[in-house]
Amino acid sequence: MRIAAEFCENEIAFDEDSEACEAVYQPEIDTDADHLAEAANITTEQAEAALVWLGKHYEQEIRHAAGDILARLLTTIVPANGRISLQVVALRFIACTFLLNRIGNESLTTLAGRCGVSKQLLDFHAITIADRLGFHGFAQKRSEARAVYSQVQRESWAKLTPEERKARRAGKAATTAAQDAPPAAQI
Repeated sequence: MRIAAEFCENEIAFDEDSEACEAVYQPEIDTDADHLAEAANITTEQAEAALVWLGKHYEQEIRHAAGDILARLLTTIVPANGRISLQVVALRFIACTFLLNRIGNESLTTLAGRCGVSKQLLDFHAITIADRLGFHGFAQKRSEARAVYSQVQRESWAKLTPEERKARRAGKAATTAAQDAPPAAQI
């Protein structure tokens, strides 16, 4: 006899030999426990008990992992040594909200402007948190990429003369070396 969940009770179905037979209605599998019971060949009650146990077990693991991350986050936000400055704690908290914002609807520059501090100061705190916790902001470089970029920039600045460094820091667009260099090297 063919089992057909899509038929109504007492309807006719066809078996593998194309013989007409009565369709036996069995309800569809609706729950996770039903799926597990069928796959593991156990009763639904045993499957429900197993799912409850698994839920508690994984819930504990998730809580422990989340607790560890939260503990590291709080110890990063609040300085471990010395006097606690409310400005530092507030800036680290705001930097943390920037890093955790996965929508990307507010830039570090606008956050710094709203706080009344420089972008560099807020970026310093964001980098501190990102390095200690191992995550980065929305569309931001990873710590490893930032370290490589920083090394390249240090090497580039080391090649400059003191006058050229001074001119760059002053914000002048073209330095003497850039003006004297061939066009391909000006990139």
